[in-house]
Amino acid sequence: MPESPPEPPEAGPGAPSAHGPPTVEQSELLHRSLIDGMLDPVLTIDLTGRILHANRAVEQAFGYTADDLVGRNIKLLMPEPYHSEHDGYLAHYRRTGETNILGRTREFQVLHRNGERRDVELSVSRVDPAGMTGPIFVGAFRDVTEKKRARRRETSMLRALASLGESTAELVHEIKNPITAVNMALRAVADQLGEDQEQVLGELVARMQKLETQMRQSLAFARPLELRPVHVEARALFEDVGQFLRPMLTRAGVALDIDVPRDMPAFPADPRRLEEVLSNLVANAMEMAVDGGRVLLRADVADRGTVRLRAGVQYVVYNLLGSTLFLFALGTIYAVTGTLNMADLALKVGQLPAEDTALIRVGAVLLLLVFAIKAALLPLHFWLPSSYANAPAPVAALFAIMTKVGAYAILRFYTLVFPPDLAITAGLVGDWLLPAALATVAVGMVGILGARQVSRMTAFAAIGSMGTLLTAISLFTPQATSAALYYIVHSTFATALMFLVADLVIERRGDGLEPTAPMPQGGLVSALFFAGAIASAGMPPLSGFVGKLLVLDASRGDPDAALIWAVILVSSLVAIIGLGRVGSVLFWKSHDATLALVPAVPPENDEAPEPDPPAPALPFVAVFAVLGALVLLTVLAGPMARYASATVEQLYDPAGYIRAVLKEP
Repeated sequence: MPESPPEPPEAGPGAPSAHGPPTVEQSELLHRSLIDGMLDPVLTIDLTGRILHANRAVEQAFGYTADDLVGRNIKLLMPEPYHSEHDGYLAHYRRTGETNILGRTREFQVLHRNGERRDVELSVSRVDPAGMTGPIFVGAFRDVTEKKRARRRETSMLRALASLGESTAELVHEIKNPITAVNMALRAVADQLGEDQEQVLGELVARMQKLETQMRQSLAFARPLELRPVHVEARALFEDVGQFLRPMLTRAGVALDIDVPRDMPAFPADPRRLEEVLSNLVANAMEMAVDGGRVLLRADVADRGTVRLRAGVQYVVYNLLGSTLFLFALGTIYAVTGTLNMADLALKVGQLPAEDTALIRVGAVLLLLVFAIKAALLPLHFWLPSSYANAPAPVAALFAIMTKVGAYAILRFYTLVFPPDLAITAGLVGDWLLPAALATVAVGMVGILGARQVSRMTAFAAIGSMGTLLTAISLFTPQATSAALYYIVHSTFATALMFLVADLVIERRGDGLEPTAPMPQGGLVSALFFAGAIASAGMPPLSGFVGKLLVLDASRGDPDAALIWAVILVSSLVAIIGLGRVGSVLFWKSHDATLALVPAVPPENDEAPEPDPPAPALPFVAVFAVLGALVLLTVLAGPMARYASATVEQLYDPAGYIRAVLKEP
């Protein structure tokens, strides 16, 4: 017979009945039993902070029995400053209903009966029981004191381990360097010994290599990777690695070729880490190369083509925009006058009735915008720095004349078709061209001061030169125009000279304005840079000084003469400072032995280092030719000024030109 199930225990007096819903008394007893059975301390308080109930876990956690706490204020368990402030918190809640503790868990401190502070996580919720005059608040505590102590012990241990690792790394590093030196010495000795001794030393070398590898691995494990970047010359670094590895490669019958462009700029890197990477690459390549093979170690700028393409696209798009505006302007003018012949326009524009001048004014403004784009006038200049700086320097030197075309177009069109005394276009050009030109001067010269590449410095010098030229043009007087014609020739040659000299510098030491090792033919290149800087800044004795002097003299009678003189003179001073800074970095600081450059490792044998191949002479021919043109412009300043004055007479008296073109008697 199977055993019958045991009889259920008889329910106690407070237990709920199995035959019906529990009474209120039974529910209350059940809830108290559940709370008392919880392992975490639980307290309930009313709106005044009076403790209504405490479970049995509070005694173990806080040292108080439930009877000790019931009826007392909850701040009994709070250390300062919470003890003094808690009544204020409750009063604020009773007034406003605002609190930042309900419905969330936060870390808190509770005061134990023995005075010890305990770290707890506190969760508070509000309960609104039926039949009570106000809400009650239930707080559940979880003691995290031991947990936080363990966390602090863990942090302390980690710090100790980190300190131990750092000490180990220092020790390994100090041991590794002598091992490497001994290893290299053993290799050199093995090359000079017989076959038997070489075999013994070969085994010793292999063991030393294994020990060196283990030291490197221990160093990498003990010390976290910490990069200490400095400005590194790629060519010098690659040569150092080659000198270190060539004996090993020679024994293996493998040749090492190093290919680093002369214009490779210095870059920030940790030279020690980079040497390790390059050494590992060459060692791996040597293992894969057969006898008589070659290993090529090469460096180059990865995104040079991308940067040039982006600058070229910007130049094309911006010029397409200018060409579109040019077509709109020509269409507008043709719609009003019925001709695009400049001599015919000069007659017909002056004969237009006042009611038909609105469209011709629009055409005049559009043309001015087109020419301002070509002339890189502020604020339409932003295409020039990137386009000229990223173009090959000889191309940029040829482009020096392109901006002058825009300036001459303004001069020609607004003295012939829309002359300064023409009533219908009065104020369209001169009133805002002068401020824009002075701003262009300032931006160009400040750009020289702030440039970080040789190419961008030269591009900003071109902008500043255009600003000076446009300042002279904006005055629209015969004397100022004569000065502008002289200066336009000077600016073309001076800008071309700076770009050609920049090409010589970039080819030898890179584009960055950071100190590097002295460049080949540095003395000659520095002299040419000095001449170009004198010409660009407008210092005597070259033609830049004569040109700026003519511009300043022509502006003496202008109402804004003081502003013109101040901007040109101050910007010239800024240009001198900026060009002096560039020359100092390029040619003077390169000889400073205290700079943080990658040191050259002396060769391990008595062989002299291979000399740099001689630089081609043709670039110097072009530079000296342009410099000679500037010297001629300076020496022949008198005849050139007279020729400019004769040209100006024709510009401001176009009747002869109009008769010749239209074949009028």
